[in-house]
Parts: sequence; C-alpha cells; structure tokens
Amino acid sequence: MGMHVYIGKVQSETFDYEIAKAGEGDYHGYYPDQITPYLECNGLYGVIMKHEDAVQTDWGCWVVKMQKEDILDHVIQWGSVVDHKWLVEFLEYETDYLLVALETA
Repeated sequence: MGMHVYIGKVQSETFDYEIAKAGEGDYHGYYPDQITPYLECNGLYGVIMKHEDAVQTDWGCWVVKMQKEDILDHVIQWGSVVDHKWLVEFLEYETDYLLVALETA
C-alpha cells in the first residue's frame, strides 16, 4: 500500500472538484488528474487528510484546494525542499490546484 502526494487539476474530463465537494462524485476511483510527479510526502499526507478544508473524493483520496503560495507553504513545512524548488517554477500564481493525498493498493 502506498501513500502518495501530488498536485492535481481542479477540473478535468474525469474529475470535478465542485462535484466532489458536494458529495456527488462516484467515490470509486474518483480522484484528480495528476499534473506533477509524486512529491516526497513525509508528514504532508496526514496534513492533507486532516486539513480543515479537505474533501474526501475516494476511499483513499483527500484533496485540498489551494493556490501556489499555500501549496509551497505546505510543501516547505511538511514535505521536501527539493520539491519546493521546482514547484516554484512549475506552479502559476492566481491559479487553483488540488493538493492530493492518495492511498494506492
């Protein structure tokens, strides 16, 4: 069983954050499209799960909608400095993303 963290899309053809937030998603394999490789999660996985704004979208998936600054704050505090460095260049300002905690079999 793996515990992974990545940055995902808020909306795609197969996932919509607003539908998940309203509790109307499929809940079986309903998780955001991945736009980054897996991040070093250290304590970040648990922080996402327990975040006050976390939305559970699947039996093993929790997401938190954030913008670049908040994601970087979380990655710096609970993740990896290595991830922080390339995320600064990769993520765009004033764009919503999902910080995703995904458990896989």
